[in-house]
Amino acid sequence: MLDYIFGYTVANDVTAPQYFHEDGHWMVGKSFDTFTPLGPCIETEP
Repeated sequence: MLDYIFGYTVANDVTAPQYFHEDGHWMVGKSFDTFTPLGPCIETEP
């Protein structure tokens, strides 16, 4: 199965629950510009 993996990268899904709406709408709490930092490269070596 590892024959199908090209590499790995790191991501962090950040959430600000204080911005969630009472009716269940969560988009604002996950939409700030810096809220999904993603690694700058793909690591192909273990």
